[in-house]
Amino acid sequence: MPLKLLIIDAYSPGARARVKESDATHAGELLAASVRVHDAEANIDIVDFDADGAALPQPLENYGGVLWTGSNMTIHRLNPMIEAQIDLCRNVYDTGVPQFGICWGLQMGCVAAGGEVQANPKGPEIAWARGVTLTEEGRAHPFTSVKPETYDALCWHSDAVTQLPEGATLLATNDKGVQAAIFRRGEGEFWATQYHLEYHGDEVAALLDQFRDYLIESEIFTADGLAAMQGEMRSLAAEGKKGAVPEELRPVVDPLVRSAELGAWLGSIR
Repeated sequence: MPLKLLIIDAYSPGARARVKESDATHAGELLAASVRVHDAEANIDIVDFDADGAALPQPLENYGGVLWTGSNMTIHRLNPMIEAQIDLCRNVYDTGVPQFGICWGLQMGCVAAGGEVQANPKGPEIAWARGVTLTEEGRAHPFTSVKPETYDALCWHSDAVTQLPEGATLLATNDKGVQAAIFRRGEGEFWATQYHLEYHGDEVAALLDQFRDYLIESEIFTADGLAAMQGEMRSLAAEGKKGAVPEELRPVVDPLVRSAELGAWLGSIR
């Protein structure tokens, strides 16, 4: 029987509309595409969370797993929509249905389990998460043991975990903070990465273009630096479309390798 999955698109309605207007992909659809790299037969429901909450197509207990996308929102600046998402995440924990999250998803899993997320005092991490390094637990755990001991990944975030919840397992870090972890609450378990394993270079290039004014005004990039990074991202995407990918680039351009953690999670819940 095909695995039944629920993906929560956690963007605000306005930001989701802006994503659709740009060359970037709807976050839920992008994550679903990564799922199908590992399980082409998966039965996936995608729900756009909005200001009124999320009307689930089926009860939570009918799903084999719940996945959380990234988001434009900031989890430490609570509003009714964020609070409703946290409540939903806690409900999933309480049902025991396995969860998986990316970026905002990692932060959601952390906060809903009792941890803390704040603005990263080391600044935002845009385009590249460099030098992600597995902990001893990360080297042994099937979620991250598929990766080399140190690797780079694509990313986009300005917040970071400042306190892990009780019972969490830290799997990977870099100089910006937590990059992969497992959270627990009651009978529920949540596997997550801070970096965007569903991203490819064209997605990052589109986001760099969409947020160009903010990135330059905030002095995260100069105009020239932004243009150079967009070029680098597009080159990565072009490499990924080639028949033979250079071995050193496979962790960021080969969909199967780039999203191997997702594949490991899917394998764990079948």
